[in-house]
Amino acid sequence: MKSLTVVKRNGREEPFELSKLVKSVHAALNAAGLNDASLTSVMDDVLNSVFNEPDKVPSSKISDFVEKAFITRVVEDPRYEVAGRYYLLARIYNDVFGKGKWSSFDPDDLRLTYYALRVLMSRYLRKDPNSGRFLETPKALFERVARFVASAEKPESREYWFNEFLRLMKELRFIPNSPTLMNAGTKLGILSACFVLPVRDAMVTPENDGIYDAVRAQAIIFQQGGGCGFNFSELRPEGDVVASTAGVASGPLSFMKLFDVNTEVVKQGGRRRGANMGVLHVWHPDIKKFIKAKSGEGKDAVLQNFNISVGMYDYFMKALNEGKPVPLINPRKTSLDKTHNSLKYAVVWARHYMDEEWVQEVIIDELEMNGGSIPLENSLIITWDEALAIAEAEGAIVAWEDPKAIFEEIVKNAWESGDPGLLFIDTINRRHPTWYLGKINATNPCVSGETRVLTPKGWRTAREVWEEAKKHGVEVKTVVADEKVLGEGGEPIAYETTLVAPVGESAVRGIAENKELKLKIVAPQKAWVWYVGRKPALKVVTKEGYEVTVTYEHRFLTPEGWKEARELRPGDAIALARMHPEYVGRALTSTIKLDSDVAFALGWLVGNGALSKDYVAWHFKSGDGAAFERVKQAIAKLGGNSDGNAVLDKAELTLKFGSGTSAYKKVVELIGEIPPYQHRRRLPEIAWKLDLESLKSFLRGLFTANGATGFDDAIRLTNASSDLLKDVQILLTTIGIFSEIYSKPHDRKFSYATANDEVKVYEASEYYELTISNYSRHIFTELVGFESLEKTTELKLSKAESDPVWVSVERVEDAGVVDFYDFTVPEVHAYIAAGLIHHNCGEEPLLEWEACNLGSINLEKYVTSDGRIDWVGLGKDVEVAVRFLDNVIDVARFLLPQIEERVRRTRKVGLGVMGWAHMLVKLGIPYDSVDAVYLAYHLAEWIAYNAYRASLKLAIEKGPFPAWNSKLYKMFWSDALPLEEIFKASGVSGNISSEVKKLVFERPSVNWRELESEVRAKGLRNAAVLSIAPTGTVSIIGGTSSSIEPIFALAFTRVVTVGTFIEVNPLFLEALRLYGLDNPEVVGVVAESGSVRGNPFIPKKLREVFPTAHDIEPIWHILHQAAWQQWVDAGVSKTINMRAEATVEDVRKAYMTAWVVGCKGITVYRDKSKTQQVIYFGAKLTKKMSREGKELEEPQVKERVIRKSEEAEHEVEPKQVRKDLSRYRITRYVLKEGESGECPTCEY
Repeated sequence: MKSLTVVKRNGREEPFELSKLVKSVHAALNAAGLNDASLTSVMDDVLNSVFNEPDKVPSSKISDFVEKAFITRVVEDPRYEVAGRYYLLARIYNDVFGKGKWSSFDPDDLRLTYYALRVLMSRYLRKDPNSGRFLETPKALFERVARFVASAEKPESREYWFNEFLRLMKELRFIPNSPTLMNAGTKLGILSACFVLPVRDAMVTPENDGIYDAVRAQAIIFQQGGGCGFNFSELRPEGDVVASTAGVASGPLSFMKLFDVNTEVVKQGGRRRGANMGVLHVWHPDIKKFIKAKSGEGKDAVLQNFNISVGMYDYFMKALNEGKPVPLINPRKTSLDKTHNSLKYAVVWARHYMDEEWVQEVIIDELEMNGGSIPLENSLIITWDEALAIAEAEGAIVAWEDPKAIFEEIVKNAWESGDPGLLFIDTINRRHPTWYLGKINATNPCVSGETRVLTPKGWRTAREVWEEAKKHGVEVKTVVADEKVLGEGGEPIAYETTLVAPVGESAVRGIAENKELKLKIVAPQKAWVWYVGRKPALKVVTKEGYEVTVTYEHRFLTPEGWKEARELRPGDAIALARMHPEYVGRALTSTIKLDSDVAFALGWLVGNGALSKDYVAWHFKSGDGAAFERVKQAIAKLGGNSDGNAVLDKAELTLKFGSGTSAYKKVVELIGEIPPYQHRRRLPEIAWKLDLESLKSFLRGLFTANGATGFDDAIRLTNASSDLLKDVQILLTTIGIFSEIYSKPHDRKFSYATANDEVKVYEASEYYELTISNYSRHIFTELVGFESLEKTTELKLSKAESDPVWVSVERVEDAGVVDFYDFTVPEVHAYIAAGLIHHNCGEEPLLEWEACNLGSINLEKYVTSDGRIDWVGLGKDVEVAVRFLDNVIDVARFLLPQIEERVRRTRKVGLGVMGWAHMLVKLGIPYDSVDAVYLAYHLAEWIAYNAYRASLKLAIEKGPFPAWNSKLYKMFWSDALPLEEIFKASGVSGNISSEVKKLVFERPSVNWRELESEVRAKGLRNAAVLSIAPTGTVSIIGGTSSSIEPIFALAFTRVVTVGTFIEVNPLFLEALRLYGLDNPEVVGVVAESGSVRGNPFIPKKLREVFPTAHDIEPIWHILHQAAWQQWVDAGVSKTINMRAEATVEDVRKAYMTAWVVGCKGITVYRDKSKTQQVIYFGAKLTKKMSREGKELEEPQVKERVIRKSEEAEHEVEPKQVRKDLSRYRITRYVLKEGESGECPTCEY
């Protein structure tokens, strides 16, 4: 034996010790239940590899040789996989805990397969950046993720949700996408998998959404583990004019190559290379070049970091069937405002058709709200019909083409290379829940600087809130206002503050006719504020007297949802912020508390008193004795001498104190000054900042001084100042009181005689009354009341009809140009100002810049030991998973402010599935059967139902997503196609078995109508909840089949960026054992092809239940995708696998069928249509290596016999068996990084 030196990871060298190696190998084999004979065999292979190395060999390489020896024997005995698992875990534990410092493995870590552990080691487990040692075990990884995601919860419930999230992950029932596993709880913090980036028709733009802006954003996203999707349809076609340079455009394809090169040079987070989805719509003049981009000379050479798809429309597919031509349109020439701003290119934003009834309703509503006319750029929808008319009028149509010729190019190139796929744009938009966001341009709703906004410190002006937030310097780095919507002098930086916002409703008692009055529950909420600058303004005035000055885009809550100020019309109802006093008292945490007598005295002073630079005085009339005594007590508490300052003048008694008295000084200190003239009076600043009890006393003093009860039992407050009454009206909403203000004109002139008998004529101005009626009188009596027996006695409260929670718009008028301030309340997305409810501000509702947080439920885990489905357990775990994904939005760090704004605006999450094929195997259902599609349809519905119930519960608990609109939100399930229609459209028929019907019958019932009613009333936390993406390495971690795909191959060499694995499907091995066929010879035969479907020597039941991807006809792939798509609000990403001998006609048929059955898109992959692919079938890889001159191990040849089985259709004699694979071994072979990809754009 030659001398060998082992090099440790820290660089230390030591002699090779055989005994240490034997000990570690023996321990792993022994744990797996393998005997000493196995030890000898394994050590022979390991030592052969070791001593073929140079004199110095890294210790990690020796470990790799051991693992290789274990895993290459899995086809002989599955226990070798267990040995590999133990050996690999020991390597991790030695790093984390230290050699000799641990005694056993955590049972949760032992759930993971060798292949899962290998993936975790290579990509997910945290390592010391210097030594390369692992810093966490697999369970510790799951704990890190669960702890970080649970930190979004309230402190008292974090531990509970930590344990729930951990349970799902450690039991492999749910696993989030790769960025969350890699980055949660680390410095990176990017937790989303995929991002949609805009590419405008400009090199760069002030909004950072031009071509090179997108390149920069792509690089940042790739650096930290995300994938990107781009729509290049806004770019002008090749050869089009570029006015700024007098040159010609190079077209979308040239720029796509730029993005492709950018991908090539940026490694994702140091762990994987990025990938992209590129889309060009079928109307674009460069569509033919796009279709051919990855075929012919471009095959395996051009855009290798892109999957590409054609944006396909219904009009095209119908023209294809009818033989009518279709237009190719230059998007630049369809500009709505004749500029080169591609946000205004009509054809880019066109969707839906004029003959759709719901579209007509939307357009009619818009026209009615806008006086019969609305610019297209301000409309929610630009239809294809309108965009085409614009294109024809502006000469934008480059050519009319035969759709058949274009479609033939698509299917031919897809057959050749797998690209392009199709995205059915109209199907996507038709089932898009928040469709109304797709056409809204940048908005910036704000309130004027003098508007009173409710905060924990009371009612404060918007300007005051901003100035204090800025002064304290709490700048919110991640919140940047869009500069393009700032006014003159505006500042884009937001500052953190706190507002009191509506978070729910609570009923009050005592309403007549059993009607329920609900008042707003309010609570302090974190918010952001920034100064928008000077902008044109509108004043919204209600018939009841409430008014506020806002920007044109400012949104108010109406019975039909949120509506902009410029859309309001006389008679429209907007929400009044009538607050529940119990909750207001808790929310006003930093207000001023006064002695109740002092607060009463200040209220009386405002109502019937005077304060000048010389004196302060309170005036009383007959019947005010109780009030007089209470004010005297207040003066005494302020340090004044109340007994010596009373003056009786005719019928009026006055308490008066000069400027030198203590009482005067204290009053001035508290309230400043009061205008001497009644018609100019306003509430003193202190009144806005009183705590609830002090406010009640202040109002009691004011109403006793100036208030009365009338003939109609209403309570009235009279004053010459309408502004004062408007102030009081706002304060009354704080305690849930509805009020109205009326003007009451006096006789314009009257005369009176002076003491000298001189007659003078006095011109009087009108006066005003604030009235409180109906149930609000009860609230007033209970909380405020009169300090007067006479007035109290006059109150008649027998009638208790409910009063409004809405007020009516009287007019909306121009208010010139004023200063504006903007607020965003990230949790509840609404706030209270001027007594009204206002929408969360600072939003730009565009679909671009959005990201999605993905995670998958492992369906295999919900098959019970007796072959049933745990429907209840699945439903509960779906709810936990949705909460997990929603929390990810709150704890994630965002790379770009645009992304954070968009993500938080809609809070989209994407719960998907994996293990579908394995679930079918465990249930004994063939993938390519009507039974499987039937079960898929009803299983998908159950997951969707529970996911949406979870989002509803979160909305009730935490508030709906900011862009929620009860009227416009589209319940995606309302358009779900019945399964019978899908079967009919596909031409597939068959009877559902009684066994599968029984499985579905055991599912608890769903009530979509009831759910929709609740959602309309209370909202959703997430605009979209479901998305089925290719799970890739996540399904390897879960030890299950990928996404909703069939089993790719029963035995294969998998080539991924983290290494090369030999895999034999564990369920298949288990099935072979049940049939007594679990010997190396049989497995070797299967591994040769990766399939058993065409093997007559394998039992029929196994051949039916274990079809592989290329055994299955394309129609079954499409039916599975369609069945799941009906109950998924976002996309279902699935590969339609085809055998190598599939024809162009097969691809054509698949594309047409996918459109008819309601798929949102389709991607086909014909075997061998790409030079590199991520999975190679079994022993075929060995042959490939042999052809390429790679070194192969010489197999030992033996005869093999397949054991007899009761269900085997044939018995095989030894002479019938091939003799070249008695010992099946696949030599290690790794393709270069970036040369393979199983839908790398979406795989997470």
